[in-house]
Amino acid sequence: LLQFSENLLGSVNPYTGLALKDDPALAFVSCINEDPLIWLSTLGGMSENGMQLVDESFKKWLQAKGVSSPSGKERESLRTEFIIETQNRAYGKLSGFLRKMGVKQPLTEQNVMSFATMPLMRQHYDYVDNHAYWGHPNFLGAQWGLPSTFDTGSVMAKMAYVPAYLFPTRLFGKPFVVTEFNYCYPNMCRAEGGVLMGAYASLQGWDAIYRFGYMGIEEQFNERGTCFFDSVDDPMQLISDRLG
Repeated sequence: LLQFSENLLGSVNPYTGLALKDDPALAFVSCINEDPLIWLSTLGGMSENGMQLVDESFKKWLQAKGVSSPSGKERESLRTEFIIETQNRAYGKLSGFLRKMGVKQPLTEQNVMSFATMPLMRQHYDYVDNHAYWGHPNFLGAQWGLPSTFDTGSVMAKMAYVPAYLFPTRLFGKPFVVTEFNYCYPNMCRAEGGVLMGAYASLQGWDAIYRFGYMGIEEQFNERGTCFFDSVDDPMQLISDRLG
């Protein structure tokens, strides 16, 4: 990861003569995308090998603390404490590396989920970032392939779950951005998205919002139907963004 970061941010653009880290076009940096251990290790988003590594590390952490065989709520509480310490230590190592190589942009991490314990980690970042989707597809077979299911109703019937889901993740005194949001195709009410996100972002003083996405690279060269996320060929999303 450190090598990847150095290669990416340190590479010099032959046209501008600037490394990416020195280019004013780079506004901010999320160190790792959607990586909260508290989410991945509890809701099944992690591979079997990854879970094994987490469990082994937790066992060593307990031994270092002099705790043996905790169970029930005590174990759950200790595991949360372990995850917070581990995530903070990892961010400290990565952010320190980036600063040492001359990255001056604001840094963040853990740009998904709204667990109550996440401010204990997000408080160390330069800004807070989060992602939210309405009508996101669920796949019945292989990931990102048909068949899939999705919510076709209005988000207003769910108390404006998106963007309401994002509200508690703000930390006062820190910039707040949403670098991914979408009200996904083929939800029939997806035009609500730009209006609701724009209105609440304005009301609460958010700093930036980005729809994910406009168009994937591969879609530029291949004919295809409208997909779940791209707005380039979805009139409802395009007009929604203009309203927002």
